[in-house]
Amino acid sequence: MLARVASTVRRNGRARMMLQTADIRQPVYTALHRADPLMYLKDELATRRSLSLPPFGEVVLVEVMGTEDTSLLDEVLEDVIVYGPSVEDNRLRWIIQGGDLADFKLDLRDLVAGLRRRKLRVRVDVDPREF
Repeated sequence: MLARVASTVRRNGRARMMLQTADIRQPVYTALHRADPLMYLKDELATRRSLSLPPFGEVVLVEVMGTEDTSLLDEVLEDVIVYGPSVEDNRLRWIIQGGDLADFKLDLRDLVAGLRRRKLRVRVDVDPREF
């Protein structure tokens, strides 16, 4: 996206852009400087593949508000990578990761329905942009 922005900013026929960063060794900065996004994309895809992140795996964020019971999801958290729960202001948050979470999502759907019947607020975000 930054490369597209840079290509639209022209002065005297040349595209120029200034980018502020805390670390000029970041791969994205190097790729922008060299005008070679494929270098960055190859590295990023390799990293995502090794960590089972999208598009090579799935991530689901689950938040439950209105309880402090950290065992709420225990029955559906088999065969997945689980980070959490984190507890903050009467809100529990789990990040669930795996290669194929289809079975987990089916189990989670029933569990979420039960939690909502108990008047708990539940938010599920599949492949969240921010954790």
